Amino acid sequence: MGLLSRISSELPVQAVSSETHKTGLLAKSSQLCLKPVLRSFSEFCRANSLAHSALFSLVHGSFVITECEGLDALSVARSVSSRDFWNGMSIGTDEVRSFSKSDAAFSAFYQFFSPAFKDRICGLHFLKVSETCIFMTVDTESCRSGCLPAGVLRTSILQYLSASKETSEDVPYTVSVPGHADAVLLLLSVKIAINEAVRESGLSDAVLQNAVFSAVYAEIVSLLKTHFPSPNMCGKSSGGEIKIGLYAHSGFDDSLLQFHITRELSPVLSSFSHSIVLINAGTASSSDDVRRFMAEG
Repeated sequence: MGLLSRISSELPVQAVSSETHKTGLLAKSSQLCLKPVLRSFSEFCRANSLAHSALFSLVHGSFVITECEGLDALSVARSVSSRDFWNGMSIGTDEVRSFSKSDAAFSAFYQFFSPAFKDRICGLHFLKVSETCIFMTVDTESCRSGCLPAGVLRTSILQYLSASKETSEDVPYTVSVPGHADAVLLLLSVKIAINEAVRESGLSDAVLQNAVFSAVYAEIVSLLKTHFPSPNMCGKSSGGEIKIGLYAHSGFDDSLLQFHITRELSPVLSSFSHSIVLINAGTASSSDDVRRFMAEG
Protein backbone atom coordinates (compact mmCIF):
# COMPACT_ATOMS: atom_id res chain seq x y z
CA MET A 1 0.00 0.00 0.00
CA GLY A 2 1.33 3.41 -1.00
CA LEU A 3 2.17 6.21 1.41
CA LEU A 4 -0.73 8.42 0.41
CA SER A 5 -3.29 5.64 0.50
CA ARG A 6 -2.35 5.12 4.13
CA ILE A 7 -3.26 8.74 4.82
CA SER A 8 -6.50 9.06 2.90
CA SER A 9 -8.54 6.95 0.54
CA GLU A 10 -9.57 10.16 -1.23
CA LEU A 11 -6.08 10.77 -2.61
CA PRO A 12 -5.25 9.73 -6.20
CA VAL A 13 -3.88 6.29 -6.87
CA GLN A 14 -0.83 6.03 -9.14
CA ALA A 15 -0.94 3.32 -11.76
CA VAL A 16 1.91 0.81 -11.77
CA SER A 17 2.98 -0.58 -15.11
CA SER A 18 3.49 -4.32 -15.33
CA GLU A 19 6.53 -3.52 -17.47
CA THR A 20 8.52 -2.69 -14.35
CA HIS A 21 8.39 -6.37 -13.37
CA LYS A 22 10.38 -7.63 -16.34
CA THR A 23 13.57 -9.18 -15.12
CA GLY A 24 15.02 -11.25 -17.95
CA LEU A 25 18.22 -10.31 -19.78
CA LEU A 26 16.41 -9.84 -23.10
CA ALA A 27 13.73 -7.74 -21.41
CA LYS A 28 16.41 -5.54 -19.79
CA SER A 29 18.17 -5.10 -23.11
CA SER A 30 15.00 -4.12 -24.93
CA GLN A 31 14.06 -1.68 -22.16
CA LEU A 32 17.47 -0.01 -22.33
CA CYS A 33 17.10 0.36 -26.10
CA LEU A 34 13.55 1.65 -26.11
CA LYS A 35 13.17 3.70 -22.97
CA PRO A 36 13.59 7.47 -23.39
CA VAL A 37 16.31 9.31 -21.51
CA LEU A 38 14.81 10.31 -18.18
CA ARG A 39 15.35 13.33 -15.96
CA SER A 40 16.84 11.61 -12.90
CA PHE A 41 19.10 8.65 -12.25
CA SER A 42 16.40 7.07 -10.08
CA GLU A 43 13.92 7.24 -12.97
CA PHE A 44 16.56 5.77 -15.27
CA CYS A 45 17.16 2.85 -12.88
CA ARG A 46 13.49 2.14 -12.29
CA ALA A 47 12.79 2.13 -16.01
CA ASN A 48 15.50 -0.48 -16.51
CA SER A 49 14.88 -2.66 -13.43
CA LEU A 50 18.12 -1.65 -11.70
CA ALA A 51 16.97 -1.66 -8.09
CA HIS A 52 20.27 -0.92 -6.30
CA SER A 53 22.62 1.06 -8.52
CA ALA A 54 24.97 4.04 -8.52
CA LEU A 55 27.40 6.14 -10.48
CA PHE A 56 30.85 6.76 -9.01
CA SER A 57 32.24 10.06 -10.33
CA LEU A 58 35.64 11.71 -9.94
CA VAL A 59 35.23 14.57 -7.46
CA HIS A 60 38.11 16.49 -5.88
CA GLY A 61 40.58 13.80 -6.88
CA SER A 62 38.57 10.85 -5.53
CA PHE A 63 35.75 8.67 -6.78
CA VAL A 64 32.48 8.97 -4.87
CA ILE A 65 28.85 8.07 -5.53
CA THR A 66 27.17 11.11 -7.08
CA GLU A 67 23.93 9.46 -8.25
CA CYS A 68 22.16 6.49 -6.76
CA GLU A 69 19.02 4.42 -6.48
CA GLY A 70 18.18 1.97 -3.70
CA LEU A 71 21.24 2.72 -1.54
CA ASP A 72 21.27 4.14 1.98
CA ALA A 73 22.89 7.46 2.87
CA LEU A 74 25.65 5.93 4.96
CA SER A 75 26.71 3.72 2.04
CA VAL A 76 26.87 6.74 -0.25
CA ALA A 77 29.01 8.60 2.30
CA ARG A 78 31.36 5.62 2.58
CA SER A 79 31.86 5.31 -1.19
CA VAL A 80 34.96 7.56 -1.40
CA SER A 81 37.74 5.68 -3.21
CA SER A 82 40.94 6.32 -5.15
CA ARG A 83 41.88 5.94 -8.81
CA ASP A 84 44.43 3.32 -7.76
CA PHE A 85 41.73 1.22 -6.13
CA TRP A 86 39.65 1.08 -9.32
CA ASN A 87 42.68 0.52 -11.54
CA GLY A 88 43.54 -2.45 -9.37
CA MET A 89 40.08 -3.92 -9.90
CA SER A 90 40.50 -3.87 -13.70
CA ILE A 91 37.07 -2.38 -14.42
CA GLY A 92 36.76 -1.86 -18.18
CA THR A 93 34.43 -0.31 -20.74
CA ASP A 94 33.84 -3.38 -22.92
CA GLU A 95 32.24 -5.75 -20.43
CA VAL A 96 30.55 -5.74 -17.06
CA ARG A 97 32.94 -6.95 -14.37
CA SER A 98 31.05 -9.07 -11.87
CA PHE A 99 32.03 -10.19 -8.38
CA SER A 100 30.39 -12.81 -6.19
CA LYS A 101 31.04 -13.73 -2.57
CA SER A 102 33.27 -16.57 -3.73
CA ASP A 103 35.71 -14.11 -5.34
CA ALA A 104 38.79 -13.15 -3.33
CA ALA A 105 38.35 -9.47 -4.23
CA PHE A 106 34.72 -9.31 -3.11
CA SER A 107 35.46 -8.21 0.45
CA ALA A 108 37.44 -5.20 -0.82
CA PHE A 109 34.13 -3.54 -1.74
CA TYR A 110 32.62 -3.90 1.74
CA GLN A 111 34.20 -0.58 2.68
CA PHE A 112 31.62 1.16 0.46
CA PHE A 113 28.54 -0.03 2.32
CA SER A 114 26.84 0.46 5.66
CA PRO A 115 26.77 -2.58 7.97
CA ALA A 116 23.04 -3.04 7.35
CA PHE A 117 23.32 -2.94 3.56
CA LYS A 118 26.54 -4.97 3.43
CA ASP A 119 24.75 -7.96 4.94
CA ARG A 120 22.26 -7.97 2.05
CA ILE A 121 24.82 -8.04 -0.79
CA CYS A 122 25.42 -11.26 -2.72
CA GLY A 123 26.83 -9.87 -5.98
CA LEU A 124 28.34 -6.72 -7.51
CA HIS A 125 28.59 -5.61 -11.14
CA PHE A 126 30.73 -2.73 -12.47
CA LEU A 127 31.20 -1.01 -15.80
CA LYS A 128 33.53 1.88 -16.61
CA VAL A 129 31.39 4.48 -18.38
CA SER A 130 34.30 6.89 -18.89
CA GLU A 131 37.62 7.76 -17.27
CA THR A 132 35.73 9.76 -14.66
CA CYS A 133 32.60 7.64 -14.18
CA ILE A 134 31.97 4.05 -13.06
CA PHE A 135 28.56 2.36 -12.94
CA MET A 136 27.67 -0.12 -10.19
CA THR A 137 24.66 -2.33 -9.65
CA VAL A 138 24.18 -4.58 -6.65
CA ASP A 139 22.56 -7.99 -6.29
CA THR A 140 20.74 -8.78 -3.08
CA GLU A 141 19.03 -12.02 -2.09
CA SER A 142 15.66 -10.54 -3.05
CA CYS A 143 16.76 -8.64 -6.17
CA ARG A 144 19.36 -9.80 -8.68
CA SER A 145 20.43 -7.73 -11.68
CA GLY A 146 21.92 -10.57 -13.72
CA CYS A 147 24.57 -10.03 -16.40
CA LEU A 148 23.71 -6.70 -18.01
CA PRO A 149 24.56 -5.99 -21.69
CA ALA A 150 27.65 -3.77 -21.40
CA GLY A 151 27.50 -1.96 -24.75
CA VAL A 152 23.84 -1.01 -24.54
CA LEU A 153 24.13 -0.10 -20.86
CA ARG A 154 27.16 2.14 -21.36
CA THR A 155 25.56 3.92 -24.34
CA SER A 156 22.33 4.44 -22.41
CA ILE A 157 24.14 5.87 -19.38
CA LEU A 158 26.18 8.24 -21.55
CA GLN A 159 22.97 9.44 -23.21
CA TYR A 160 21.41 10.03 -19.80
CA LEU A 161 24.46 11.93 -18.53
CA SER A 162 24.57 14.10 -21.64
CA ALA A 163 20.88 14.94 -21.42
CA SER A 164 21.00 15.61 -17.67
CA LYS A 165 23.58 18.35 -18.22
CA GLU A 166 21.29 20.14 -20.65
CA THR A 167 17.94 19.83 -18.90
CA SER A 168 16.62 20.45 -15.42
CA GLU A 169 15.21 17.53 -13.46
CA ASP A 170 12.16 19.57 -12.51
CA VAL A 171 10.00 20.74 -15.40
CA PRO A 172 7.72 23.80 -15.05
CA TYR A 173 4.73 22.98 -12.88
CA THR A 174 1.32 22.80 -14.50
CA VAL A 175 -1.39 22.73 -11.87
CA SER A 176 -5.01 21.76 -12.23
CA VAL A 177 -6.77 22.38 -8.92
CA PRO A 178 -9.40 19.75 -8.04
CA GLY A 179 -12.72 21.26 -7.17
CA HIS A 180 -13.13 19.35 -3.90
CA ALA A 181 -10.08 20.59 -1.97
CA ASP A 182 -7.43 23.23 -1.47
CA ALA A 183 -3.79 22.25 -1.77
CA VAL A 184 -1.90 21.82 1.49
CA LEU A 185 1.58 23.36 1.10
CA LEU A 186 4.35 21.52 2.92
CA LEU A 187 8.10 21.87 3.46
CA LEU A 188 10.03 18.72 4.30
CA SER A 189 13.55 19.26 5.63
CA VAL A 190 15.97 16.33 5.27
CA LYS A 191 19.19 18.31 5.70
CA ILE A 192 19.86 17.31 9.32
CA ALA A 193 19.18 13.63 8.62
CA ILE A 194 21.55 13.48 5.63
CA ASN A 195 24.27 15.40 7.46
CA GLU A 196 24.02 13.02 10.41
CA ALA A 197 24.67 10.09 8.08
CA VAL A 198 27.68 11.92 6.60
CA ARG A 199 29.11 12.57 10.06
CA GLU A 200 28.57 8.92 10.99
CA SER A 201 30.74 7.91 8.03
CA GLY A 202 33.64 10.08 9.19
CA LEU A 203 33.87 11.88 5.84
CA SER A 204 35.49 15.28 6.46
CA ASP A 205 36.28 16.72 3.01
CA ALA A 206 33.76 19.53 2.40
CA VAL A 207 33.65 19.07 -1.38
CA LEU A 208 32.99 15.34 -1.07
CA GLN A 209 30.43 16.00 1.67
CA ASN A 210 28.51 18.25 -0.75
CA ALA A 211 28.64 15.58 -3.45
CA VAL A 212 27.27 12.96 -1.07
CA PHE A 213 24.55 15.30 0.17
CA SER A 214 23.43 16.05 -3.40
CA ALA A 215 23.30 12.34 -4.31
CA VAL A 216 21.23 11.34 -1.28
CA TYR A 217 18.98 14.40 -1.54
CA ALA A 218 18.21 13.64 -5.20
CA GLU A 219 17.47 10.00 -4.35
CA ILE A 220 15.03 11.07 -1.63
CA VAL A 221 13.26 13.55 -3.89
CA SER A 222 12.83 10.92 -6.60
CA LEU A 223 11.55 8.40 -4.06
CA LEU A 224 8.99 10.81 -2.64
CA LYS A 225 7.76 11.80 -6.09
CA THR A 226 6.49 8.26 -6.57
CA HIS A 227 4.29 8.72 -3.49
CA PHE A 228 2.78 12.04 -4.55
CA PRO A 229 1.26 11.40 -8.01
CA SER A 230 -0.56 14.08 -9.99
CA PRO A 231 -2.35 16.32 -9.16
CA ASN A 232 -0.10 16.31 -6.07
CA MET A 233 3.41 17.72 -6.49
CA CYS A 234 6.83 17.12 -4.98
CA GLY A 235 10.08 18.83 -5.93
CA LYS A 236 13.42 20.23 -4.85
CA SER A 237 13.83 23.44 -2.89
CA SER A 238 16.75 25.28 -1.34
CA GLY A 239 18.58 24.49 1.89
CA GLY A 240 17.92 20.75 1.90
CA GLU A 241 14.16 21.13 1.86
CA ILE A 242 11.58 19.42 -0.34
CA LYS A 243 8.35 21.13 -1.37
CA ILE A 244 5.09 19.23 -1.45
CA GLY A 245 1.71 20.36 -2.76
CA LEU A 246 -0.90 17.90 -1.49
CA TYR A 247 -4.61 17.80 -2.27
CA ALA A 248 -6.16 16.32 0.85
CA HIS A 249 -9.54 16.15 2.55
CA SER A 250 -10.51 18.56 5.31
CA GLY A 251 -9.38 16.19 8.07
CA PHE A 252 -5.78 16.08 6.84
CA ASP A 253 -3.28 15.25 9.61
CA ASP A 254 0.24 16.45 8.81
CA SER A 255 1.73 14.65 11.84
CA LEU A 256 0.41 11.36 10.46
CA LEU A 257 1.91 12.19 7.08
CA GLN A 258 5.30 12.88 8.70
CA PHE A 259 5.12 9.50 10.43
CA HIS A 260 4.58 7.68 7.14
CA ILE A 261 7.20 9.74 5.28
CA THR A 262 9.70 8.89 8.03
CA ARG A 263 8.93 5.20 7.58
CA GLU A 264 9.19 5.40 3.78
CA LEU A 265 12.57 7.13 4.00
CA SER A 266 14.04 4.76 6.58
CA PRO A 267 15.65 2.49 3.91
CA VAL A 268 17.66 5.53 2.78
CA LEU A 269 18.16 7.42 6.04
CA SER A 270 18.07 4.50 8.50
CA SER A 271 17.69 5.75 12.07
CA PHE A 272 18.52 9.28 10.88
CA SER A 273 15.05 9.49 9.29
CA HIS A 274 13.70 10.54 12.69
CA SER A 275 15.50 13.87 12.20
CA ILE A 276 13.36 14.92 9.23
CA VAL A 277 11.00 17.83 9.85
CA LEU A 278 7.67 18.43 8.08
CA ILE A 279 6.36 22.01 8.19
CA ASN A 280 2.84 23.01 7.19
CA ALA A 281 3.19 26.18 5.10
CA GLY A 282 -0.53 26.81 4.68
CA THR A 283 -2.98 26.17 1.87
CA ALA A 284 -3.60 27.41 -1.66
CA SER A 285 -6.86 27.44 -3.56
CA SER A 286 -5.63 28.72 -6.93
CA SER A 287 -3.32 27.08 -9.44
CA ASP A 288 -1.19 30.24 -9.56
CA ASP A 289 -0.57 30.10 -5.80
CA VAL A 290 0.39 26.43 -5.91
CA ARG A 291 2.64 26.94 -8.92
CA ARG A 292 4.33 29.92 -7.27
CA PHE A 293 4.98 27.94 -4.07
CA MET A 294 6.52 25.03 -5.97
CA ALA A 295 8.59 27.17 -8.32
CA GLU A 296 10.12 29.58 -5.83
CA GLY A 297 13.48 28.66 -4.21
